[in-house]
Amino acid sequence: ATTIRERLAKHRTDPACNECHRKIDPLGFSLESFDPVGRWRPTYAKPKGNAPAPKIDSSGEFTSGETYTGFSDFKRILLANRTDAFTRHLIRQFLSYATGRHMQPLDDVVVDEIFEAVKKDGYGLRTLIVESIASDIFRSR
Repeated sequence: ATTIRERLAKHRTDPACNECHRKIDPLGFSLESFDPVGRWRPTYAKPKGNAPAPKIDSSGEFTSGETYTGFSDFKRILLANRTDAFTRHLIRQFLSYATGRHMQPLDDVVVDEIFEAVKKDGYGLRTLIVESIASDIFRSR
């Protein structure tokens, strides 16, 4: 196996691993065109010897059946069908990172308030950050 996709396909042959990987791998495939530091790359690093660098396949399929051919399609699907879910998740992850703790169901009221402010302001990242650090969750950490 030379590509990440091939290695993961091999890994998914174990039924215990496949249970989770069938859900998370398609999301990760969309990001394969980015290297570990976020630069765009059309191929993986050239392997030793004379073999050409393997091309990156960033296509995939959501568990809902929607398919994408690359990162731009993936982004289009997220924006068209999952903006609210993505935004709520981003808020929860940002607050978890900022406070050093996982968000609990009790925190949902504050997450919902932040989400409504972000949605009202056109889903801006600046609004997400400002509302999050002004929240009781952040200020009482």
